[in-house]
Amino acid sequence: MKPERNVPLFRMFLSFILATTIFTIIILISSGASYYNYQRISSQNNIVTKYLNDMDILLNMSTSDCGEDILVKSSIILDEVGGKLDLLEKRFGKKDSRVLEQKKLYSQLELKHFNIIKQIKKQCNEDYITILFFYSNNEPLNEESERMGFILRTFKDKMSDKIMIYSFDYNLNSELIINLKENYNITSAPIAVINEQDKIYVKNIEDLTPYLKPKLSPYVIRLN
Repeated sequence: MKPERNVPLFRMFLSFILATTIFTIIILISSGASYYNYQRISSQNNIVTKYLNDMDILLNMSTSDCGEDILVKSSIILDEVGGKLDLLEKRFGKKDSRVLEQKKLYSQLELKHFNIIKQIKKQCNEDYITILFFYSNNEPLNEESERMGFILRTFKDKMSDKIMIYSFDYNLNSELIINLKENYNITSAPIAVINEQDKIYVKNIEDLTPYLKPKLSPYVIRLN
């Protein structure tokens, strides 16, 4: 009878060992996945840094070249990085520190592309409508920002490929964002700056359609 009393203790010991092993495996897998994700984002940051250098080259070329090649190449870069940033936000969350670092780099790309468009407008007499969209992911402004962002995207998709929209996170801790807010006197979000001159709180597409004509919208606030 004595050996039989030891059976439950032995089983408990085995259960403990098994549970510990499973827990350790889970921790190792989780750590491995986290490391892989970190390496993946770090690698992506390196790629974006290279793209920033490429954008500088294209920006210099835009001062004297009116060919479509510059715009196409710079737009492909911006779209590719923007798509990857969207995936990272969905996977890790919009407020994940790694995602925010990626967003800072993307904001730099946006500004460089914006400067390329400005050069093309100046040198090549192209008629582009530029929209700087300042949004917020913080409650309660996040839903309001999403609505305005949807209206802006719909306006671009339906109206013209000459409309360029650049979205900037109002709350991003970035020197670039701080400078943009100071330059365009942005004190709240969401808000859109049209052609570097007009601040407008977009309620519907009708607020934007006057920019396709000489007449300005009655909702416009003129920047000095």
